[in-house]
Parts: sequence; C-alpha cells; structure tokens
Amino acid sequence: MANYDYEIINGRKIRVRPKETVSEIDKNGYFRRQPNHFTTLFGDGENDLKAEGNKRYRLVWAKLCHWSNRAAIVRELEGLEDQISVNMVEHAPHEKNLGWEYVYNENNIDPVLGDQFLSEAYYRADDDYQGRTTVPALIDTTTGKVVNNDYNWLTTYFEVNFRPWHKKGVPELYPVELREEIDKMNLWLFDNINNAVYRSSFSRSNEGHFDGVNTFYAAMDRLEKRLETNRFLFGDYVTDSDIRLYVTLARLDIRYTAQLGETKRPLYTYKNLWGYAKELWEIPAFKNNTFFADFAVPPADAKGSVERSFNVRFLKQLDFAQFWGNVDDRSALSSDPEHKLKAETDAGTARSDADVEIEKNREDAAIYAKIHAIPSTEFAKYTEEELPTKKDPASLPPLADTREEDYQTILAEIRELPDGPELSPTANAKSSTAAAEEVKKKIAEPLDTMLNAVELAQYVESAKQFYGALEELETALGATRFLAGDFVTEADAALYVTLVRFELLYSRYLGPVKYRVQDLKNVSDYLKDLYQIPAFAHHTDFAAIIRQGRIEGEKDGFRASTHYDLALPKIDWDAQWKVSTERAYLSSDPTHPIYLGNNRRFYIDPTWYDLGAESPKKEEKETPPSCGCCCG
Repeated sequence: MANYDYEIINGRKIRVRPKETVSEIDKNGYFRRQPNHFTTLFGDGENDLKAEGNKRYRLVWAKLCHWSNRAAIVRELEGLEDQISVNMVEHAPHEKNLGWEYVYNENNIDPVLGDQFLSEAYYRADDDYQGRTTVPALIDTTTGKVVNNDYNWLTTYFEVNFRPWHKKGVPELYPVELREEIDKMNLWLFDNINNAVYRSSFSRSNEGHFDGVNTFYAAMDRLEKRLETNRFLFGDYVTDSDIRLYVTLARLDIRYTAQLGETKRPLYTYKNLWGYAKELWEIPAFKNNTFFADFAVPPADAKGSVERSFNVRFLKQLDFAQFWGNVDDRSALSSDPEHKLKAETDAGTARSDADVEIEKNREDAAIYAKIHAIPSTEFAKYTEEELPTKKDPASLPPLADTREEDYQTILAEIRELPDGPELSPTANAKSSTAAAEEVKKKIAEPLDTMLNAVELAQYVESAKQFYGALEELETALGATRFLAGDFVTEADAALYVTLVRFELLYSRYLGPVKYRVQDLKNVSDYLKDLYQIPAFAHHTDFAAIIRQGRIEGEKDGFRASTHYDLALPKIDWDAQWKVSTERAYLSSDPTHPIYLGNNRRFYIDPTWYDLGAESPKKEEKETPPSCGCCCG
C-alpha cells in the first residue's frame, strides 16, 4: 500500500487531499481531470449495482460543486427524496486540506454513516484509492462504502434505473427517442462548458488556461444560437442536458469570473442563454438546490485585492431571487407553452401516492432547512463585521494604482520634444478641453466609483455610465484617429492610462464586466496606436500594473485567480501592443500623431523601440533631419 500523509482528527486517521494543480497537470501545464474511480453501472447484470429505494443509497453532494449539483436536482425532479437519502459536505478549516466534511451535522458527524469526512466512505470501499475524494458520491448505507462517484452517468441512473421509485407524474428527463442525441450533447457539454471552466482555472500554463477560456466562450456562442429557436436544448421540454448546462451557467457571473478573467461576456448579456437559465431556475428543484450566496463567498484567508472585490463589497446587497426571478417569457418557442416538463407515463409503480404522503421526506426537509438557515459565510469563517458591505470606503484596503503618475510622465516626455509640441492644437476638430472633460466625466469618474463604491446602487449606476461611454467611444473612434481629431491631446493620455489598466488590473475588482476592451476593435486599436508613440510605450509597465493587483496570502495564486495572478504575468504584452493598426489613415495627416509648433510634426520612428522601454531618449545622430522633429 502507498504511503499517505495523514492527520488525526477526533481519533480518525484522515488522509490529506491531493491537489489538482499538482496531481492532475500534464507536462504542458494543462489540467487533466482525474477519471472517476467508482464507475460500476446500475443494471441487471450479475456484477451491476442494483437500484433500490427505501434509502438504501445516500447521495452526498456540495453546494459549490456543479458536478454534484446536477445529481441533487435530478433526485428532486424525479421525486426520489424519500427513496435516496441526502447529505451535504463542505470544506472546514484544518491545518491541512482534508477534503469534504459533514459540516452541517452535529459535531460534523453524518447521522446515518457515522463518518466525519467523505473520504472515510471512499477508503472503506478501496483502501488503496489515491485520487481526490469527490462529490457526487453515492454511498451504500448498508456497508458505508462509496459505490458510485461517476458524475457522467449518475443522473441517468436516477432517471432510468430508479424509475420504479419515481413519483407519479415526474418529468421524462431522458426520453428513449432522444437518448443518443442527449448522450452526444452531454459529452460536448463536458468538454466545452462544464470542464472548460475548470481547465481554465486549474491549468498551470497559459496555453491550457486560454484554451479553456476560448473553448468555453466559443461554446457559449453556439448555445446562444441554438436557444434562439429552442426553448430548451432539445425543444419543448427540459432534459438531462439542460440540467448539466444550467449548473455551470448558475455559477458563471458570480463564481467563475475570477478564474476566467475579465469575462468575455457575462451571462446576462446573452439574451437567449440568460432567459433560458432563468426559466430553469424558476422550477422548484433547480431553485431549491442552487445557493447563489455560497457561490459568491471568497476565501477568508485571501488578502489584498480580493478584499475590494465585487463579491466582498456587495454580497449582502445582492438580491439573487429578484435578479433571477425576473423571468423572460420564452414559451412562444414551444408547441406546449404551458409546460416545461413532460411527465413520465410509467413511473412510480413501486409505491402509492399515499406512501409518499405519509413519508413527506422528513429527513430531507430537516437537512435542507438547516443548510439554508446557516449563513453562507459560516464555513468561509467570516464574521458579520468582516464581510462587508463596508459602509466606510476608507475601510477598504488601498488600491495600488500608478495611473496618475504614468499620465504625468507621458505628458512630460511629449513636452520635451523640440519645437514646442502642442497638446491643444486648433487643427483638431474638437477642443482638447472638451475632450478631456468627456474622459473625466464619462470614463474616469464612473470607473473610480465602480472601484470604490460600497453601495450596490451606486456601483450599478456608474457601471451604466462607464459601459455606455465605451459604446460611444467605439462608435466615435471608428471615424477619428484620436479623441479630438488628427492629433494627440492630454485627453488621449488620460484615457490611455485608464483603459490600459482595465483588463490587467481594474476588472478583477468589478465582477462580471460587460465588455473587454480587447473586444471593442476601435477602442483597442486606438490604444495600440498610442502605444506606437514612444512616450506612451516608455511609461507603460505592463508587469508592474499586473503586480498592483496581486493577491497576498496564496501560495500559487489559484484561489485568487489563475487568470490574473498566473496567466497575465506570462504574456509578452509589448509584442501584443507593438503592432500596426492602420488607424493613421483616419487622419488627414497620417504620419504625424503629435502637432509641433511652426508647422512641424512628430514622426513615429520604429527604431525607438530598439532601445527598449527603459530608454526614454533616442540616440542622437550627427546630422538632424531637415524636418527638425524629435527624430534627431
């Protein structure tokens, strides 16, 4: 038997949980999820597991884990609450990570199994098991052993093999005529949606991280198109596939954002997917097994920028029921608009309605009542005072930001150019003062409010202003090279130092962002056009900007953000920004971005970059060029 690291807890010898970011990372830094270990199927074969009601089996799942969440939803949808018992687990603080624990029970002991940790049922079934002990776990209560942890098929076992124990009239989630298509869809969802988020989160290489991110958003676009003409994935009624998609969507904006990075698109901006997800949440089995506030709680031991995060600042003010309860009417897409679920016609033969009425799921109701009653902060170990809304903005940790310093140094270098550069030239179509005022009022001030607000209403109003201004900018910059016209002004420097930080620093504090700057083509190209001017490049330190948002107190940065703390620092930002955008042709004077006195101009000279960003001045030549500009 292998040697394991143990901790003794209440006289129990508990193995330390393996770490995904070590044991499940390949040589290229990609996350390769461990295979499920207990995969014996339910069936009629000699070696198959036998479906049985009367609480022979106990389902263990966790709020945060979408793999297990779907089994809990199906269990309730199919009316198996009084046939398959349930309990929930969570991580509790120990010196080492000991995995899932029965924290909702008295003394952390499961009343049926007598275990404190889920791992005890795993090692009871296989003492040599070396992987992570995961949920969902279906445990045989007669032996105390895990018999199945196969999240890929557990829901279909509940739907098919436990059919004799279904309540009458429960939905047909895995109809025979669609099973082949549902299986294909489920496999596609696993690769492109469900596991893509985790690939982005756990991968230790940029290739692995961005492969997960790009795969996920490409799949979201395909699903958005599919749901344009379908109420649910397979038409009029909810199926097993819809449950698998829902559990990821429910966590996207409030949980997965930090790992995916500045979201390419939040869920609420997908018209069809957002309406679809809200329709599913309205179904009681979905609503009863979805814990939004728990998705949002950040780790209690993370310090630094996480303390200013959207979730920390506004968790207590977020009304998830109101947000998700504003349901869109998608019934016109269905030939049976009054029903989301199609009832089974041959279920529930093993028991009568009277039996169901007598049972009334007493244990189930008691467990869920307690789980819902426990504050979502309990196991993150926040107190009411430690988890804001912070009514005093001064109590927020300081925001490390060199925006103003970089703005001043950019302008200072431009002003050192020979022949008196003008940053308010009358040759521009708009006055530099008006352009600067627009940047201040529409971009800088709303963004500052978003970064520092402690009232959700104030944040929301400022976000509307900020994203509305980005939309206006995207349109305006399609017709003009710089904010005021053909030549750079102070307004361009102010906007540049603000937006260059948006995806590297600011977005990590803002929760789900509506737009990424890189996805606004005109705005993004405008910023890169400015970066070709040496004064802007010399005073843009991408690495330093990223470091200003670094999470403290995390060994590898994962719990804070794979995207911000591990992926962004590895990117060659200079190479990405030092590109031709062809925006010069929006100007009547395309080769001169800066206006100099006496009708002289500043030419962009690519050889500036040979000296690197550390050298603000170009090597002088013996004979200055006849134009008299700074190229000499």
